[in-house]
Amino acid sequence: LKESTVRAFKKAFREELSAQTRQGNVQLVTSLETQKLGRPPFLLELDSKLIAFLKNFKSRGGVVNGSVVSAAAKALISSNPSMRTTTKPPVPRGVYDECKLTYLSDIDNCIKQHNIPPELILNADQTPSSYVSVGRMTITATNSQSVPIKGLTDKRNVTLTFVISLSGEFLPLQIIYQGKTKASLPRNFSFPKSFCVSQNPKHYSNEAETIGLIDSVINPYVVKKRKELGLPRSQKALLIWDVFRGQKTQKVCSKLSSLNIEVISVPANMTHFFQPLDLTVNGQAKKFCKNKFATWYSAEVQKQVDSGINFEDVDVDLKLSVLKPIHATWLVELYNFFTSTEGKVYVLKGWEKAGIEDVLNGKEVLSPVDLYQDIYAND
Repeated sequence: LKESTVRAFKKAFREELSAQTRQGNVQLVTSLETQKLGRPPFLLELDSKLIAFLKNFKSRGGVVNGSVVSAAAKALISSNPSMRTTTKPPVPRGVYDECKLTYLSDIDNCIKQHNIPPELILNADQTPSSYVSVGRMTITATNSQSVPIKGLTDKRNVTLTFVISLSGEFLPLQIIYQGKTKASLPRNFSFPKSFCVSQNPKHYSNEAETIGLIDSVINPYVVKKRKELGLPRSQKALLIWDVFRGQKTQKVCSKLSSLNIEVISVPANMTHFFQPLDLTVNGQAKKFCKNKFATWYSAEVQKQVDSGINFEDVDVDLKLSVLKPIHATWLVELYNFFTSTEGKVYVLKGWEKAGIEDVLNGKEVLSPVDLYQDIYAND
């Protein structure tokens, strides 16, 4: 149980005890009355219909898998108007079009004005990485009872900063751990020297961490590329990133200006449309770490079962002292993946989805594809 849940139980118990005392009832309070909150959820109704459909589908010889279940659930929701979502677009279409035009035009003008090559066009973004990356997944052994994963609500994580170039390169990682000293870093583990590894009490990116990212990752890369391309030190580079307070301070802006790095910010509240990293790499990174955790966890479970421990007694150690070095290994493997030919595909796809690659190739700035089509269809 979470502490907030126990606290609510305690408050309700005291209120019930006081009410019983005022009524002269000296018996102990052994239960609390269930309170009805809001209207009944549609989940039970949807679940029963879905189960009935799947049973009928299987009885007719159909194969039930994740794709079938997902498609059936979507069909049930679409066929019942009362279950449909009423979610509206996060921004009006006119505002979206205006922001996209301004954003892509600014990028296009900056690149043409300073004749910036693809190798010097960068995108940076922060994303969390959980130690216990499981989502709502469960693990089962073949022909045996299920083994629940401990820590499904585990929120412990680190902050990663990814940096990519328009030419498809994936730069060394910035990893921010939670802690006040280097004792909070993984023990007996050495990251590649090119990585920027640090710690702060909240493991968030701030001005100091941003300066560290520039000094340790961005500037060394820009200097190296200028030299490789035979360009002068005055050659401009372009950095595209979020409107984030820690990245917009005077110190950070002055630092970037002194290094001849221009900055264009992704429109606020629209990173899911225009942030290249947010469109492909971030999601793939989470999927990568989930797969790594699932493989490691299942191996730990199998190891205990093979040693004679009952399923009910399986207990995988999820202390940070155990997880940090293992998780650090996955991060290095993640970096190796995105620097490979296979990973480069995701890097380049992000630029394409954000529309930046198209505008540089002279294609139409405003795509005829309506990104809100699915949302409007449910109204």
